[in-house]
Amino acid sequence: MKKIFSASVALLAAVTLAACSNNHSSVTSKSSESKAASSSVKKSSKSSSKASNSSSSSTSSSANLETPDFVLVTDEEIANATTIGDLKTVYNKLADNYIKYSGEIREKLPESERADFDKEAEEGLKAFEESKQTLSDQLSQYGSDDLEVPAEVRDPFLQNLKEKRDKLVNVLKMSYIFVSNMPKKQ
Repeated sequence: MKKIFSASVALLAAVTLAACSNNHSSVTSKSSESKAASSSVKKSSKSSSKASNSSSSSTSSSANLETPDFVLVTDEEIANATTIGDLKTVYNKLADNYIKYSGEIREKLPESERADFDKEAEEGLKAFEESKQTLSDQLSQYGSDDLEVPAEVRDPFLQNLKEKRDKLVNVLKMSYIFVSNMPKKQ
């Protein structure tokens, strides 16, 4: 059961990370394409929000455990991102903090479970690291880091980033609760 849940959490994290890295092309598209992508993201986020809410209630009822505040990137930092360099910075911070918190949660695992976690999470974390470089390369094609990104292109990207951030925070919280409730080996 523990291995299945560990694998599920790692798979969920990997899928979320892959989705996050694949959605950066909306920054480089025309504004009408960005609006269409934003619309479809909003539709899919409503259904995932319902699933997330039911998931939250089941995890909170199973554990009266305070989870730490996993701050990947703040709303203010996202709102203040206006240039190509800002977009790179805010995404890199989100990625770096997710990787950092994942490592902290991994350290809470019993030694016997770490190898399974590493095996399942390695590909997703590697993809996240690679996505930082991919995004940087894609954005650099359009100008220097101090070039301001038009709002009609920037806003859908940042909205998508907020949604991905919230999903990643939920993955971290679920993982933390699971790891904290694992029986300790004596």
